Amino acid sequence: MTRLSAAILIGFLSVPAFGAPSASPEDFHLAGIEPVVRPVQFRALLHDLEMGPSEMEAGEMLLRDYGDGMQTVLENLRSKQANDRARLDAALRGEIRISADELRTLRIALRTAARSACETADDHVGRMVEWSTLLSSAEPTVQKEAIGRFHRSVYLTGKGRNALVDIAAIAADSDAAAPISDEKIAKALAEYTSSLAQRARDDAVFNRSHQFDDGIAAITKDSDKRRDLQFASSTRWRDRIAMHDQAVEVIATVLGASAAPAWRAVASAALFPSIYRRPEAYRAAEWVQSNVSESAAVHVASCIESSRQKLNKLREEAVSLLREGREAGADLEHDASSLVESATAARMKFLRNSGERSVIEQEMLDCVMRPLTDGQRAAVRRVLRTTS
Repeated sequence: MTRLSAAILIGFLSVPAFGAPSASPEDFHLAGIEPVVRPVQFRALLHDLEMGPSEMEAGEMLLRDYGDGMQTVLENLRSKQANDRARLDAALRGEIRISADELRTLRIALRTAARSACETADDHVGRMVEWSTLLSSAEPTVQKEAIGRFHRSVYLTGKGRNALVDIAAIAADSDAAAPISDEKIAKALAEYTSSLAQRARDDAVFNRSHQFDDGIAAITKDSDKRRDLQFASSTRWRDRIAMHDQAVEVIATVLGASAAPAWRAVASAALFPSIYRRPEAYRAAEWVQSNVSESAAVHVASCIESSRQKLNKLREEAVSLLREGREAGADLEHDASSLVESATAARMKFLRNSGERSVIEQEMLDCVMRPLTDGQRAAVRRVLRTTS
C-alpha cells in the first residue's frame, strides 16, 4: 500500500476530532457493543508500524476521530432501542398489553439494533487499521505482523467460555511462565501467534454472530436452528482449542517438569474461566486473614485446604466433560445443549459435576464464616457483593 503523508491524511479526516468520548468502556459493554479499542492498544499499533513523530501525531487524530465515531455508535443504539425497550419494559410490568407477536418483534428488534452497532464498530476498527497502514512506511511484512498483534489484542478479550484468548499474551503476563523470557516465548510460539493473528478477528466476529443468531432463534423457538448453531460453534471451538492446547504444551515443555503444572493451571483457568472462577470462600478467607484474629486465620486456611483437592479434581472432570460435549457438537454450559442428543450423556454428567462443585464451594464458605461474629459475617457479605 502506498504511503500517505501525515499532512494529507489529516486533511482527509472528515470528522473533526473533539477529544475522547464521554462514554466509558463499561457503557459500551452494557449496551452490548464490541469491539472497543483502548488507546493503549491503538498506540501499540502505531509503534509497531514504526511511526515517526509526525505520523504519530496524525495517529492521535485518528484515535480521537475513532472515539467520536464510537460515541455516535453508542448514542444511535440507545436512540434506536429507547422506544422498544420502554414498551417492552411496560409490557413486562403489566402496564400495557401487547400481543405475543409484537412482544417477539420488540425483543428481536433490540438484538438486531445491537448487532448493527457491533458491525459498525467493526467498520471503525477496519478504518483505523487502513488509515494507520497508509501512514506507515514500514515494510509490508512488518505491517502484517503489527496488524495481527493489534487484532489479537482487540478481539481476543479472554472473556466468556469460547476460548477467545491469546496464550502468548497469557504466558507473558503470568508468574507461572516467568522463568521464560519474552523473547523465548515469542520464538517458541511464533507459528501459533501467526496463525492466531490470521483468525482472531474472524473467530470473534463468528462467535458474536452466533450469539445474536441463537438469541433470535430462542425468541422464535426455532430449535433446529439452535441445534445447528451448536454444531457450528463446537466445530469452530475445537479448531481453536487445538491451537491453544498445542501452544500451552510448547510453553510447558520449555518450562520443564517442575514448573509445568503451575503453568497448565493458569492456562486452564484462561481457557475455562467459568470452571475456575474464584469461589466466594477464597475471597471470604482473604478478608478474615486480614481483619480477624490469628486463630480465625488458621481456621479459614484449614477450611480451604480441606476441600481444595476435591474441588480441583471436580474442575478437571468438568473440563474433560466440556471437551467431550464439544466433540459431540454441544456447549454443555449453553441452555441449547439439551437439543443435541449426541451430547446427552456428557450433559447429564456435567450437571452432576456442577452440583457437586456448588455443594463443596458452599461448604467451604460456611466453614469460613462459622467462627465469625454477626458483624464480621455482614462485612464479609459486603465484600462478596462488591468484589469478584
